[in-house]
Amino acid sequence: MVQEIESGRATGGRLALYTAALYLTPRPSIEAVEALKPVFESPRPMPSVALAAATMVNNYCRHTPHCNETAPVKEIADILAAKVQSQCSPSAGEEVEKEALATLKALGNMGVITPAVTRAVVGVIEHEGIETGVRVAATHVFRHTQCTHYVTEKLSDVAVHPSMATEVRIAAYLGAIRCAEEEHLEKIVSRISEEKNTQVRGFVLSHLLNIQESSSPDREHLRYLLTNFVIPRNFEGDIRKHSRNIEMSYFSPSFGIGAGVESNVIYTPESFLPRSVDMSLRTTIEDLNINLGEAGIRLEGLDPIIKELVGPEGYLRKASFDRILKDVVAFAEEKGHHIAEHLKESLREKRAISTSTISRFFKKLYGERKEGTPLKLKLEGTAIVGIKLAGDLNIIELFTNPANVEKSLKLIPSASIAVNGFVGYDCHIAKAGTELKSTVATANGATINIKKNSNNVFEFELEIPEKMELFSVKAETNLIKAIGKRVMKVSPPSMRDVRIHHQKCMDTLEPVFGIKMCYEMNFPDIFRSTAMPLGEPIVAKLYIEKADPSMKGYRMTTAIKNKKGNKVIKFNIGTPGAATPRQAELTMSYSKEERSHVVSAKFETSSTTAGLWSTLTNEGEYKALETFVKFKSETYDISRAIKVELNGKEAADEMQYEINVFTGRNKRFTAESKVVEARFIKKINGPEVEVICKTMNALRDFVDLNIEVDGDFVYNPYMCIVVPTAVRKIEFHTAIGAWKVTSYVRKVTEAPAAGHHTLIKIEKGTREIMSVDAVMKTKGRMLRNMMIENEIKVTMGRKSYKATNKFFLGASKMGAQLEVIKPKDSLKMIEFEALYERSAGAQCPSNRSSNKQILAFEMKNRRESLFAFKWTLSSEVGPGQKTTSNTKLVVPALMEFLFDISLIQNNVHVSLNTAVLPKSESAHRIKSFIDVDGENKKVTAEFAWDADGNPERKFVVDANVISSSSDLGHASVHGNIIVAGEPYHMKLSLNAEDILASGFELEITTPSQKTLAMEASYKIEDQQPTTRVTTIFRYKNTEEQEHKFTGSVAVEKLGGPYNYALDTKVTYIAPEGKETRLETILKHHKMPEAHVVLFKVDAEGLVLRKPLMLEFSIENKEGSYEGKCIMTRNAPKSIFDWDVKIRPQGEIEAIEAGLDLKAAVQLLKVARAVLTFEKEERIERSESANYRYHYSKPTPSSYHVMVQTPSRTMQGEAHVSASQSGIKFYPNKSNPESTYEVGYKATHTGNQGRWESQINHPVLPKPMQFALQYTADQTAVEGTVELDIFPSSEDKITGHLASTRVSESSIRTEGSIVSRVLKVSPKLILQTAIGSDTIGLDVEFKKSASAPPSLKVIAKYDKTSPRNAVLAFTVDYENTPVFEVSGVMEPEETPTCNGLAMSGVVYAPVLGTHDIHSRMCKPAFVEVTTNKQGADRKYIARIGLQAPANAEISLSEGTTQSAEEHPIILARLEMADPTLIKVGFAYERPEFYRMKDLIQEKLSAITTSVGAEVREIFEEVAGSSASMPGSEFSTLIAEVKAELRQIYQDLVEDSRPILGEMPSFGRIKNSFRHMIRIWAQLEKSIIQERKKMVNVCLEMVKDITTHMFTVLEEILQVLETGEIPEPVRHMVEELKTSEVYEFLKGAVEALLARYPEEYEAIKYVVVNVISTLERDFDLVFERIMEIPAFRRIIDWIMENLNPGRLAAMEANTLAEILLEDFHVLDIKAEKNQLTIEIPLYKPLYSVVQFVKDVFSPYEIRKDFMWLIDSTLPYSLEDFIWMYYTFVPQQITDLLPPYPRRAMVVGGTEILTFDGLVVRAPRSPCKVLLAAHGSHFIMMSHPQPSAPAEIEIKTPDATIVVKPDAEVLVNGQPTSGSEETVGKIRIEKKAGEIVVQCPLMKTIVSTKGEVVAIEASGWTFGHVAGLLGPNNGEIGDDHLMPNGAEPSSPRELVASWRERKQCSMPEVPHAIPTVARVIQCEALLRIRSQCIAVVEPEPFVRMCHAARDACDAFTAFRTFCALKGVEEASPIPC
Repeated sequence: MVQEIESGRATGGRLALYTAALYLTPRPSIEAVEALKPVFESPRPMPSVALAAATMVNNYCRHTPHCNETAPVKEIADILAAKVQSQCSPSAGEEVEKEALATLKALGNMGVITPAVTRAVVGVIEHEGIETGVRVAATHVFRHTQCTHYVTEKLSDVAVHPSMATEVRIAAYLGAIRCAEEEHLEKIVSRISEEKNTQVRGFVLSHLLNIQESSSPDREHLRYLLTNFVIPRNFEGDIRKHSRNIEMSYFSPSFGIGAGVESNVIYTPESFLPRSVDMSLRTTIEDLNINLGEAGIRLEGLDPIIKELVGPEGYLRKASFDRILKDVVAFAEEKGHHIAEHLKESLREKRAISTSTISRFFKKLYGERKEGTPLKLKLEGTAIVGIKLAGDLNIIELFTNPANVEKSLKLIPSASIAVNGFVGYDCHIAKAGTELKSTVATANGATINIKKNSNNVFEFELEIPEKMELFSVKAETNLIKAIGKRVMKVSPPSMRDVRIHHQKCMDTLEPVFGIKMCYEMNFPDIFRSTAMPLGEPIVAKLYIEKADPSMKGYRMTTAIKNKKGNKVIKFNIGTPGAATPRQAELTMSYSKEERSHVVSAKFETSSTTAGLWSTLTNEGEYKALETFVKFKSETYDISRAIKVELNGKEAADEMQYEINVFTGRNKRFTAESKVVEARFIKKINGPEVEVICKTMNALRDFVDLNIEVDGDFVYNPYMCIVVPTAVRKIEFHTAIGAWKVTSYVRKVTEAPAAGHHTLIKIEKGTREIMSVDAVMKTKGRMLRNMMIENEIKVTMGRKSYKATNKFFLGASKMGAQLEVIKPKDSLKMIEFEALYERSAGAQCPSNRSSNKQILAFEMKNRRESLFAFKWTLSSEVGPGQKTTSNTKLVVPALMEFLFDISLIQNNVHVSLNTAVLPKSESAHRIKSFIDVDGENKKVTAEFAWDADGNPERKFVVDANVISSSSDLGHASVHGNIIVAGEPYHMKLSLNAEDILASGFELEITTPSQKTLAMEASYKIEDQQPTTRVTTIFRYKNTEEQEHKFTGSVAVEKLGGPYNYALDTKVTYIAPEGKETRLETILKHHKMPEAHVVLFKVDAEGLVLRKPLMLEFSIENKEGSYEGKCIMTRNAPKSIFDWDVKIRPQGEIEAIEAGLDLKAAVQLLKVARAVLTFEKEERIERSESANYRYHYSKPTPSSYHVMVQTPSRTMQGEAHVSASQSGIKFYPNKSNPESTYEVGYKATHTGNQGRWESQINHPVLPKPMQFALQYTADQTAVEGTVELDIFPSSEDKITGHLASTRVSESSIRTEGSIVSRVLKVSPKLILQTAIGSDTIGLDVEFKKSASAPPSLKVIAKYDKTSPRNAVLAFTVDYENTPVFEVSGVMEPEETPTCNGLAMSGVVYAPVLGTHDIHSRMCKPAFVEVTTNKQGADRKYIARIGLQAPANAEISLSEGTTQSAEEHPIILARLEMADPTLIKVGFAYERPEFYRMKDLIQEKLSAITTSVGAEVREIFEEVAGSSASMPGSEFSTLIAEVKAELRQIYQDLVEDSRPILGEMPSFGRIKNSFRHMIRIWAQLEKSIIQERKKMVNVCLEMVKDITTHMFTVLEEILQVLETGEIPEPVRHMVEELKTSEVYEFLKGAVEALLARYPEEYEAIKYVVVNVISTLERDFDLVFERIMEIPAFRRIIDWIMENLNPGRLAAMEANTLAEILLEDFHVLDIKAEKNQLTIEIPLYKPLYSVVQFVKDVFSPYEIRKDFMWLIDSTLPYSLEDFIWMYYTFVPQQITDLLPPYPRRAMVVGGTEILTFDGLVVRAPRSPCKVLLAAHGSHFIMMSHPQPSAPAEIEIKTPDATIVVKPDAEVLVNGQPTSGSEETVGKIRIEKKAGEIVVQCPLMKTIVSTKGEVVAIEASGWTFGHVAGLLGPNNGEIGDDHLMPNGAEPSSPRELVASWRERKQCSMPEVPHAIPTVARVIQCEALLRIRSQCIAVVEPEPFVRMCHAARDACDAFTAFRTFCALKGVEEASPIPC
């Protein structure tokens, strides 16, 4: 092949086959690789062959380690490296660049690098003179190569190099990140975080964040390395303008599968279009990563082309539609014939290659291989779609020159799809497996003929066969077995293939079309068939049959008449050859008359006529649309006409329009046919509008409608709608039947206040349903002095209410007042007031001003105030600036709160005065104040916690901070604290010189001159790979007693992800010298050969009598899982261990496990002592109590189990095969007499079967046997049963069973038994009948065949209607009823239940008569109520989910006289509303046990009664032999029971000490009580020793501790009652010893043994799910530190390590943070019920939705984050951003390029197009803001204190906007509000001036110093000036015109001066005040819809430095408006 390719002999198809062969060679040899060298050495470029050859080398290297060291591969790599060096140069031409790209792609496909390749490729990447596309391709060379440190280092250096091209940097990063280690990531993250290149920064950070959040296994290593990195998120995320990496992936660890999609979008500063876009799809199956496909595109040089087409001066914008259409037609005529000729030549040259040729080719290529008997998976698919064409009609001529065609064309379409599959074993001579065959085809056999003659008449003929298949599907699956060419289909004998077969034809189309539509389907019954997917083929067909065989098909002729003003198209359809001719004609026409246009369509057949005629009239101001429709057939005759006309006329100064609607049965419209009349009158030069609309004549009889409107309306350009500004009258009257609605709004007064009267009345007949009567008065102007006063009266039936409210909308006063009264009782129901007042004025001296703001709320109920709030803010601006804030909150029943703040320069004063429960006996007042002197570093504070009761008891703090600027690492705080008149002195020394080793010392001197001392320090030692943190804490009290704590934590990083060793040690030394020690070691090490987990605890002291060492370890290897736990006290003891062996295929080979019960008891005692804080009991020496378990599977069909206890060894053996099975069990291996054997055998042939089983034991004289044999056919089933359990085989019991179908719906079954030991032969008769609405069952038991029935059961269910039914059930014994049930079922449809209700009566002689009522509600809820007739008590049981808001399990009792219930036991989950969940519990212990005893008593009575009757029947049947089966069987049963009791004794009784040592709720409760007693003693000792100071502190927390202990006691009581009762536990233990439990246990074990593979699969998934949950838990634990609330706590801790902070004061701050961040559940307890109310962070609407969220690990994490930090819903922000971005005002705004905006705030703060904030000085020098082409925008400050002057220079004019908002055009002031000069448009609007140029718009605010400039997207990268080049790169905005970096802000601004001689002052440095920062945060950091669209951070920074903060908000508001978001201005602005 290589020789033919090299010599040029292989061309065309042969070259394509050779190329495919190179691609598809799976395992090439070294010789084949050697033969490829000429391909790479060839000087002739062959890109496709070279790429295929490189892929072949890659295939060789994938199966050959170190292939790059072999000579052929190394030589090929060196050849390509040499080509790279020669082809890649700055001077290379276009052809050489293409060859270079092919060479680099070949290297990438090969995936092999050598030193030569590395040097060559890296040199290309780093050479900035080479074309960017070639450098990007060079980075892709390393995408499949092995990772090397040198290459990764080089690529990462290129990625962070700021001068490299953007696209090259991103490509280098993608190549480096694949092999990056921690050092590379650290370099990338640190450098990119500070990167100025917006595109590189956004792409890299988004890619790193996606790696951190990805769940894909192939990124696990990178995800682990990035665990400790904090990736910034503050990058541009708009994918329309900025580079991004997008990844969406999901991986399920439980099932080991996943998939993902990833896309890279890369922009560069040179283009507004993405430079490259690629996407890849990948999937993961277990550990195999599969790349499904990659697609990418790189665009370059398209910007000019797009601009020429759709730009401002583009072809599509300038050319008319007619011109574009003519150009397209001309192009088609010119190129059409060339395209046709090219297609003909291509089809003529096409040649076919047979599959046999290709098969022989690949056999020669690969040869024959045989490797064992492999599993073969085969899937073949074939799709054929064809169309035959015959005739002489030229398609090209048909459309290019349709007037000269008279030809014909014949089309015969066809399509077929076949899919064949095979799964099984294939060894050529034989194969076995599953075969799948599926076919989808359409074999219609139809022929289409098309003809066209010179008269422009088309003729279509459709010839159809007798039967035409439109759609045919056939699919079958078979088990096949083939030997040679003989193939056999195997069908399992037990397979039952029940089919559903339908075949039918529909005659609906026959009268018109003469055909019948038929279908056939044959598929299995999924409910009854057991053969799926095997069985007969699945068939689905849809076909057409001719109703008239003589009909050939259809012929349609088309005639077209095309004249000016008259166009007609006529279709004639006929059925040639049909015995009954069928004709249809369709005519469509259009004609243009003098004043109208007429369109008609008419369809006629022999039986039907239909027509549509429409006339559109357009004559001046008169316009009309008239439509007439007619349909006539043998059954219907329908005609209807409708006309809508519009008349318009101009009269005086108004425009009048009249709309009339007519309808009738013909085209003549009279005055009586008018149904709607409407008039619209508008003033031409005013906003007045009048509208009248009413229904008339026939329509009025159905709907009487009358509408009148009179008002002023204007168009709002922002809302794009017409809004009313004044309303004089709105009348709306309508009546439908007896219902009548009357409403109006009428203007009643004009001055001094505008008044309106509003009425809404709804009536039915003469009865008034509801009415609303309102009077509204309006005074003043909006936002100046407006007041709206409303008086509303509402009447609903007999009740009426009256409300009065006022709204204030003025500049200085805003708010509302509301009062609601009940007129009938003159009762005031509610009064509410909310006001905001603002005042401003000047004071003396004149340079000092003040303003004041008031916000007040008040709500009153009848006579008293319920809630009042008032906030006052006053400020004085000038020398000695002062700001005061006063807050007052009064809730009379709860609190009175006063809070004042004063800011005077550097001094702060804060005061608090709060009264709690002021009207109660427990009233309490708290007062405090804080004074901070910032200049003198002094703090004074006072706090009185009982200011009214005891004002002397208070804290007084006076402190000074001492620090030095030369020694910032040391500081001290000295101060005095006075508590209740007693002085304390404090000295705090802080040492924070080294962040790795810091500490503090605190010393407090008491009034008695005693000293308390405290010292704390920490030290961090980083000695890789181990990091150690050591902490020391010392405390010395006034008695000189010292306590010392020492802690050490060491972390060692082991190799691999998540591999660590953690070593902790804590030591406490008490004052008496006693040492307590606790050491722990935790190690996790995952290696390729083993996975090791170690946990070790070493403790001494505490509550332990002796040191304790506990070691737990797990070691998992390939096929082996081991674990053990060892405890060491006196000597080592193994507590438990396990060892599991797994075969390679996943099957369990052996299990070995052990447990030392006494060692476990000793460990539990230690755990109990630690949990309950009780001294450990005395340690007693004892022997081990070992329990061992062993399981093994020696052969595929045998099992061995052994259980060893201290007293016995139990052993079991089992043998299970397809035909025979057996079990042996040894209760005590040492006693061979105790052996049980159980076995069975089953056979099945055809319709006959036999099942045999036997039981053997040494006590039995012979085995017990049981046999069952049956025979079945379609009408009857017969069988025999043999039970041989007696000593003599002649006494065996023989039974006979026969079932016969009596009729189609009834079956009779008879059964009898015969034995020599029986007195009679009993007989059982069962009759069943099933009808469409009735089901019946009769059961009779006879003691002999001729005896009357002894027991009779009758059941019947009768459906009386589709939704109602009755049922009855009766049991008679000896003709006496012993149990009767009767009931009625009916639908239940109530608001709380949608389902069925059943009422019934139950009778039993033992129980009496009971009434039962039950409900079954959707989706799964059952309620049953029962009560005994004559009794007053009833019981209600509920269980299930009652949609949507209740889930409940309960048992309640009540009485029949009332609906009240008392819960006995209850567990309920109820959704009170979408934001609140209620969880309820109840437990009435005495009543529950009374119910249990009652039920047991009734069950015992029933059991006794039934047992007596059964014994009576048995005695009569068995006679004297009733005690059979004999003493041997009894002995066997007795021995089995004895063995089970002994086993139970060994396994259960010995384990009771463990249960006894487990810490129960009672013990935990006692331990809590013990802790409470210890706390009380400690509290008492503290009170005694700390005298007055501590005494005061304890009184402050006394109430808190009392409530806490009370709640704790209540919780303990609830926990105590929640224990499982002892009788229930005893009942469970008895159940475990019963025969039923053993039988079920054996059945389950047999089921698991029968399906071991399914069991292993389920176990595998469960284990994976558990491990996944554990991993998710670890992930949640790691993400906790990312939560803002926890981050604030950490910040608080770090802040207190700084000098000058007081820990005692900051503790209160921390407590406030925690109280704000954590939401507390509401718990209510009433009697025996407990209710927990859970608030929801998001609305939910069903209990199921809540439960899904609760049990989802992701939702749990999200709920937890919400509970601790209520943050802004970012998902809502995303939706808002998407709305305003992708739903623009104009559809063209969705297409690139996109406009960008810049701002100038206050004349000094500049926001560039790309987001850079620049500060400029106020200067008279003109500074260039932006220039594009011949358009220039400049700014200057002729007057430093005045706003800026803006000058716009264009070729058409020069526009100047003066500081006083005067606009000059070419030096002349403008006169009107709008003016146009050339292409420049000037608009003066309210509050702003807009100058619109072709590509730039300038907006100058007249109410503030704000200038906004919007640049069109077409200026991308072509703008110059201080606002930046508008290329998306924020770093380029900081460059001067020469491209250099400025040294200062002044130099940057000065470089853009118009005159270089003008002197530019320095840029002033802005330092914001505290008040300014607060004001900016309040204005801009608000949760509005615009924050999601516009980032407020730049505006906040400009706000800090601007002259007026409102200017920054005005700029923000303007920016939002340009984005389409309207923001309301805050009151201060």
